[in-house]
Amino acid sequence: RRLSALDRAKAMVPWEKERALAADLDALVDSIERELAPLSPLMAAQRLIRFVAGHGSLFNRIDDSSGRIQAVYWRGSEILPRIVEQMAGTDRASLPGLLDEALTRDSHGLIPALAIATAPLLPPVILAAWERDLSTATPDKYGQITQIRQAIADAMGKLDHYIALESSLPEHRRDPLRIATKLLEAKRASEALEWVRKAAPRSIHRDLSDDFYGAGVAPRADRDQVKLEARILEVLGERAEAQTLRWSQFTQ
Repeated sequence: RRLSALDRAKAMVPWEKERALAADLDALVDSIERELAPLSPLMAAQRLIRFVAGHGSLFNRIDDSSGRIQAVYWRGSEILPRIVEQMAGTDRASLPGLLDEALTRDSHGLIPALAIATAPLLPPVILAAWERDLSTATPDKYGQITQIRQAIADAMGKLDHYIALESSLPEHRRDPLRIATKLLEAKRASEALEWVRKAAPRSIHRDLSDDFYGAGVAPRADRDQVKLEARILEVLGERAEAQTLRWSQFTQ
């Protein structure tokens, strides 16, 4: 009944009622996790996904400048993996469909986060079917479907498919350092070196104005990129080149 009331509500929520609403939502999440999940993990998962999927409607009806309401929804999303762990394997087969339907209502990245956290807990046969369904879905402008497919590929140990999905993204959305790290962990250092060098280096800019310590200063050179490339070079036996790279970063 409470979930239905939240789904139907259209009125704006006055700021003075924000704290009481947050407490009410918190109690709802607690009921799902502590009372319903021990009796039926499947029903708890269904209702938790339904609750989280309704976030956009509520966020549009309240000025949540304190972040109190959003925090409740994020807490709810973090609970789902614990509930899924209690579910029977056959019950888990319904989760991809529930998450795919909820994804159409997402506005703040909560549902993709749910799906990514859930993927490692699903059996391979369910993951394979989920991947087939998502592969025919219309790509979204934020790349959320691709992120979920990558989580599925990760859970199934399909690194090449994961990389292919990354390559399908627009260049500005790719994360070469993440791919390089995964390749290095898979003992594919030569390929890792190619990927780490695809990351655009950020240079240090001098600014001697009064705003030196302010927002006008450009980002420092990317230390993570240099550290990762040096690690890869050492694995490849290029220790001198790795040290030269570190020294160059230091002097810059």
